[in-house]
Amino acid sequence: MRKRVRFLLLASLVLSVFAGAMFRIALDKFLFCCCERNLLLGRCSHRRVPRDERHPRVTVLFVGDSIIEGYPFAALFPARFRTVNRGLGSDDVRNIGERCIEEFNECSSDAVVFEGGINDILGYAAHDQDKERTLAMITGAVEKVLREAQRRNVPMLVASILPVTRRFLLPYARAVPLPSHFDVAKANGLVREANARLHDLCQQYGATYVDLHGRVVADTGEFDRAFAAADGYHVNVFGYSRLTPVLVRHIESVLEARQADSRAPRE
Repeated sequence: MRKRVRFLLLASLVLSVFAGAMFRIALDKFLFCCCERNLLLGRCSHRRVPRDERHPRVTVLFVGDSIIEGYPFAALFPARFRTVNRGLGSDDVRNIGERCIEEFNECSSDAVVFEGGINDILGYAAHDQDKERTLAMITGAVEKVLREAQRRNVPMLVASILPVTRRFLLPYARAVPLPSHFDVAKANGLVREANARLHDLCQQYGATYVDLHGRVVADTGEFDRAFAAADGYHVNVFGYSRLTPVLVRHIESVLEARQADSRAPRE
């Protein structure tokens, strides 16, 4: 009798965990659909908002990995922004940098936002790759982009690399889950070091560093699960909603500074 009761309790627990996981995954996907259809947070797509001539539309190019690729810009960004999404899932920082430089020639934009590096750090933590080599790869790729942007006088913003956390639900349909031997603390340590170097590079080349990491990191130093997708390293819709005001504020600041420079009298 006791064995049967234990079995039923265990089965109930397993079913509860499974049901909770399925509900979270379904909720995540539903919220993304709502966000894309402008039903979330009362936001509207720029296609449905009258243009305000006092604030002309500006074009912002976003280049990055899957975090940019999955960003619901139309639903979350203000009406006056025309966003160009050049995110590519699973891309490493070197390829992102090369694509960004190519976009300088192909896309006429008022500002460029660069995001990348997390896939390189995931490889470092999962496969025990060399730490300094990984850091050098990230900083080298970003510095190459910043140097070219400076030469072309392109307003450049560099987004910080986001933290990661352990996968907290069943394997997620959107992405490959982190392996069981993955060292989350090791990855987040390198994220912090890489962000510090990105900050210094931005100061060196006159670019703008955008601290997104600080908006979604928990007290533990990991990705806050309120803002992380179930795989532990992508962003859910609440996370994107939290990141958007930070991006918008920095982009507007860059554009205002550029506009002020253009109006300043030349000697």
